This record gives sequence, C-alpha cells and structure tokens, in this order.
Amino acid sequence: MRALEADVVNAVWAATMPLLPVPPEHALGCHRPRVPDRLCLWGLLIRLTTGSSWVDIEAILDHQVSDTTLRARRDQLRRWIHLARSEGVEPPTF
Repeated sequence: MRALEADVVNAVWAATMPLLPVPPEHALGCHRPRVPDRLCLWGLLIRLTTGSSWVDIEAILDHQVSDTTLRARRDQLRRWIHLARSEGVEPPTF
C-alpha cells in the first residue's frame, strides 16, 4: 500500500482528527477563513513521503494552502506533540 493512497490518508486523518485542538476563532471574524486541518495534514504527508519543497507542495495542492501556512501548521503540530508529551500523553505513531 502506498503512503499517499486515499485509504492511508483517511486512516491517518481518522486517528489524528480527535486529537487536534479546536482552532481559535478570530475575535472580529473578519479575516480570511482558516485552511482546513485535513488539507494541511495532506500537505505534511506529501512532505514526509516525497521530500518535496514547501513551494512544490503548494503547487501540488493547487495553491489551496500557502507554503507559509503549511510550515506554521507543522510548527503548531510540533508544539502540540511537545505539550502532550509533557502532560504524559503519547501522541499516536503511524
């Protein structure tokens, strides 16, 4: 089974989705809508399996998400994993 097949991505999303924190809403509600977490996860999986650059992943995803957003979500995921481990919760391994 290939790493980026729909079944694999769906399984990773199903395991990850319940563990993600609820995204904060902007107080004024006037900014651009947040990029869906699933789309960002898809971009991160592409990066992990292919080693493509962030700019290439942005193009692969038809510019639905910027390379800057992908890097920011990667950093948020790293902070979340660190926080979970400090609280004694081990994040899932895939």
